[in-house]
Amino acid sequence: RMVLMMDGEELVGAKQNRVLNVTVLLPAHSETVIPVSCVEQGRWSNRSREFTSSRRAISPDLKKKKARSVRNSLRAFGSFAAAQGMVWQEIDAKFDRMGSPPSPTMALSDLYERHQDVTEEFLKAFHSVNYQISMIVFIDGKVSGVELLGRFHAFKKNYAKLVQSYIMDALETTEVN
Repeated sequence: RMVLMMDGEELVGAKQNRVLNVTVLLPAHSETVIPVSCVEQGRWSNRSREFTSSRRAISPDLKKKKARSVRNSLRAFGSFAAAQGMVWQEIDAKFDRMGSPPSPTMALSDLYERHQDVTEEFLKAFHSVNYQISMIVFIDGKVSGVELLGRFHAFKKNYAKLVQSYIMDALETTEVN
């Protein structure tokens, strides 16, 4: 059995929450080093010894900026690293744009949890269809992103996580926050 972990998917636990810098497909129960970026800048102590996958992915806007940074790092150094300072600055800016006060560790998950009721309400308006493998997302009449997964089982499994990430970007421009 294989496990798909998507670029931008959040891993929680260990000393800091992190997001994947690339998409990986791994055999179940295998071990490998995965390039990640930290999305929690104020915690350096273990909450658990292991990482677990969350129900979240970073917002598409941050994902695009992180991907650009990873691409530049790959060209310059052959590394899948992202500019960590940029990631933290973008998370700080997202807190500001959404009118949310800072959290103790400035964890992206704190921002998502503060807006969970609103995102769940919006999520009820969206439904995947049988055999769907992709979606184009519009926010304020502009294409915000395209998601394409090659298999409908993978798309169905990740659908809510993907839609929620776009809702977090859309909330920056609405009066709901």
